[in-house]
Amino acid sequence: MSANQQSLRLNVYIHGQHALSMEANPDLPASLDRGEAMPWLSSTWSGDEERVAAQLWLLCCLPENGVLEQWVGEALSALRRLGGFGQVRLPETVVWAHPDSEYPGAMSLSVGDAASPPSPQVPLQDYERLDTADLESLLQDAIAASGGASGRARPSRRWPVASLSGMRPKATATLDNGVWRLAPKGHLNTAIVKVEDSRRNPGEAGIESLCQQALLQLGLRAAPTQSQVIAGLQCVISERSDRAVANERVVPIHQEDFRQAGDFGPEKYPEAFDSREMRGWAKAYHVLRQGAEDAECDALTRFLAATWMLGHGDLHRGNLGFRVSAPGEGPKRVSVAPAYDVSSAVGTPYSNELVLGIGGQQHPPKVKPGSWREHARTCGLDATRTLDIVADVAARLPDAFADARRICAAQDENREKGSVAARTEKTAKHVQARAREFRSAIARAG
Repeated sequence: MSANQQSLRLNVYIHGQHALSMEANPDLPASLDRGEAMPWLSSTWSGDEERVAAQLWLLCCLPENGVLEQWVGEALSALRRLGGFGQVRLPETVVWAHPDSEYPGAMSLSVGDAASPPSPQVPLQDYERLDTADLESLLQDAIAASGGASGRARPSRRWPVASLSGMRPKATATLDNGVWRLAPKGHLNTAIVKVEDSRRNPGEAGIESLCQQALLQLGLRAAPTQSQVIAGLQCVISERSDRAVANERVVPIHQEDFRQAGDFGPEKYPEAFDSREMRGWAKAYHVLRQGAEDAECDALTRFLAATWMLGHGDLHRGNLGFRVSAPGEGPKRVSVAPAYDVSSAVGTPYSNELVLGIGGQQHPPKVKPGSWREHARTCGLDATRTLDIVADVAARLPDAFADARRICAAQDENREKGSVAARTEKTAKHVQARAREFRSAIARAG
């Protein structure tokens, strides 16, 4: 039977429970079958969503950079072996061709009439142990797959490929009490290793580690992060916030990014949308009001205040995550996921303007109490409560940043120490200036 006649069923599960099934053969009529767990796949879903919503959500599950082109090519090859030549770039078709890859959150897949994927059975201590040569090979594969290698380098395909977002080369692995391991097929890893070794952005790994640590010292949820040199490459190691260890096994925590939660599809930046609501943060607060307490809206406000003060200009819709509770845990709950990929553009040639802005203002020094009042108005928040939260962050972040400097000086390994030190000092002054200006503006307003 050729591909233009054969059904290629893609089954999507959340925490092992059936969420939806789609026809992945682009030569057959499109179809969507809804499962009982479909509402838990995304923050605001009711379970009645149409096929286009599922497609937009799946698009954000695909890898980025050169890895995506690799996946599309493999999907095309799989279709050609069956005699088909349809629209291979449909997200359900690309995902169908990669059912055994590791995906974000608690999503898992099966194809055809297969039952749901089994729960992970291998304990973490039985994962494959990686030595320095293995790590070097793993990272070089990530560099080659992302398109970051010179010449015509290609991945060795020795290592399983996980679906990871972002343009920098990344690999997923597991750090177990100082020992690097790799999960077998169908199992999960606990860390993301990002190669941050660009000469155009020296010291970036150290600054990302520092900013993430500052958020932790402030009491915010943030993925524990380190800057380390691995196999001669400057890297950022981030603990995956969508993974946990229970009974010596790695289990998933369901998490999606703002693009998925807001039905934006793969668009990270606001330029693709015209309405004021779509361009700002109102949609994110709307997501949190789906079965969440007011405390989660407060958590988002704290996060936005901290990133404004740090000069984190790259807070787009792919750099904010939401956690979704699992089926069987009562009514669906949505919360702000631990922060990830938070850095500072202060002291670099890159813009530190805020992608989505606060109250319509994107330039950090121009974000004033009035900007936060406008932010509260457009997002349906209490203005006084919002200003109190921002004032608290402004009062405590300078000390939290200083504490983070001491911690990172002891734990991090930075090859470009001078660049890290210079950028750290400029970022510290930026934090202090934002805090001082905010206090003065509040005092002037009485």
